[in-house]
Amino acid sequence: MHENQHPSLRQSPLQAMHEEIDSVSSARKSEQANRLGLGDRSLLEKWGVRGTGAAEWLSGMGVNVPADVYATGRLSGGGLIARIGKEEFFLESAKCGDSFASLRDSLPPAASFTSVLREDASLLVTGSRSLELFAQTCSHHFESSPAEHWIYTRIAGVNCGVLPHMYAGTIEYHLWLDPSYAAYLWQTLLVIATELGGSVIESFD
Repeated sequence: MHENQHPSLRQSPLQAMHEEIDSVSSARKSEQANRLGLGDRSLLEKWGVRGTGAAEWLSGMGVNVPADVYATGRLSGGGLIARIGKEEFFLESAKCGDSFASLRDSLPPAASFTSVLREDASLLVTGSRSLELFAQTCSHHFESSPAEHWIYTRIAGVNCGVLPHMYAGTIEYHLWLDPSYAAYLWQTLLVIATELGGSVIESFD
């Protein structure tokens, strides 16, 4: 059996907060982001599948399935797939508007695995002072974490999935969390980011 769940129209749980942020010049914003940038990626579509046979089905659909738990890979359209359990997978699109509808609609009706609706809030932390932000909010030592390897930890008391990701020669950090905690975590990280000379950034390519 499976749950053929289709996501509702997405809206970031942080939308109202973005509207309250004072604008700054592009040059100033770029300078701040190089030190520490905080972005919202909650509008990207997320989806999951779990259960016996999920890996084989995804592979048969042309997805490059990570072999190890907590390993990640890239989708053909540039999105992300992470193996977050022995037989559970998390997928995120690369761009707003991209959809997993074709995968959802291709689920066999009598499969031993199920579709999982994911509504995680997702944040991006980037810049040269990223580790200083985490040092104030998390006990995990990200400096020793390999890139492209999913981590479960707590940041400012919130359970998060975190992926250190190599982008343009530097490491940036993608965070996923329950959307009900998004406003709290955003506010907490933004206060620290501001103290460290950082800025809110656009977080889509």
